[in-house]
Amino acid sequence: MPDPRHGNALKHQGTDTIFNSTSMSLGVSLAPNGPTLPSIKNGLYNDLTRQMHVYVYDALKDYGYMHIDRYQTGSGDKRYEIDIKGGVVSAMMLGLNYDNINPTNHSNPAIFFETKGNRRDGNLGQKSNGHLIKQNYLGLKALFYGLTTGEVENVVPDRWEEILVYPLAGYQTDSGIIPVSY
Repeated sequence: MPDPRHGNALKHQGTDTIFNSTSMSLGVSLAPNGPTLPSIKNGLYNDLTRQMHVYVYDALKDYGYMHIDRYQTGSGDKRYEIDIKGGVVSAMMLGLNYDNINPTNHSNPAIFFETKGNRRDGNLGQKSNGHLIKQNYLGLKALFYGLTTGEVENVVPDRWEEILVYPLAGYQTDSGIIPVSY
């Protein structure tokens, strides 16, 4: 079992629409089933990352004001999941020791909560901001509960495919796009 101190990041993604106006996208900087994550810890992080996504999705999907999808970049028929090794969360998952910050090469899985809107632009009203705060609070609460009780590990990892997503064109990596062929 991985270290119980799993990570997550709360971020703003602007606004996006996938079948409905998206209020939260679940993702991570090393895409589940992508080029990198399945090889970390013999696939354990790939499975656990997908389990965390599904656990949070299941906890939030029935709230009327939440519309959740998988985080992608791009637009139209050119949608990509990110698989970058150069990000902070990626370094944490990979156990990298940049500038001797992590001399024991500790690593743990993580997920992103990418939340719609951007506070700096002031493009959301007070009520909408309240819903987004509540959505993140409920998502974090569910995730921490699931990790603490071990319920996350009972989720079937392949259910990650059930989370709404545009057809995947490829993976956005540090060195460019890796296309997906079907």
